[in-house]
Amino acid sequence: WKEILTDIQKERLEKKGIEWLSWYYDFYEKSFQEPFFVEYDFRPKNVVFEGIPLTGKIDKIIRITDTEAPLFSREEVAIVDYKTGAIKYRGEMKWIDKDGNILPWFEKGKYFRQLLFYKLLSEEDKEFSSHYEVKKLMLDFAEWRGGKYSIADIDFTLEEYENFKILVKESWQKISNLD
Repeated sequence: WKEILTDIQKERLEKKGIEWLSWYYDFYEKSFQEPFFVEYDFRPKNVVFEGIPLTGKIDKIIRITDTEAPLFSREEVAIVDYKTGAIKYRGEMKWIDKDGNILPWFEKGKYFRQLLFYKLLSEEDKEFSSHYEVKKLMLDFAEWRGGKYSIADIDFTLEEYENFKILVKESWQKISNLD
């Protein structure tokens, strides 16, 4: 998306961006882990899940273990998605309320669904999935808020993942039926 900025707006946003990137670097400098991939793009791979075309770009993929995978086994990786704006609590990241009840999908949980979509995308890409297995989902809140940054591991169960796949199929059916 393109937005026309005045010279003053552009200068202010560039200054803000440089400040935040500097703070981000200083904050994580000692714990930095070199990623396997940055902006891993599935668009040219023609990924399909049960007849549904999938595409997307993952912000960052990192190795989970400290050592390389043994011969003929897949490397365990984490998918990391960068977010700006306020840091979210777990219920906002997933789709549960403070008591653990599942909320309607459209109320909350878009970050969680996005990460599950990336997991599905990576599993359905035969080239990627032959080398890597997604074991972790993470959000990196990369915008300076209240003097801190936050990286959140988002746990998921097999049931949540399977329910997400059903949601993808149901959504595709609605799209196909112009519902």
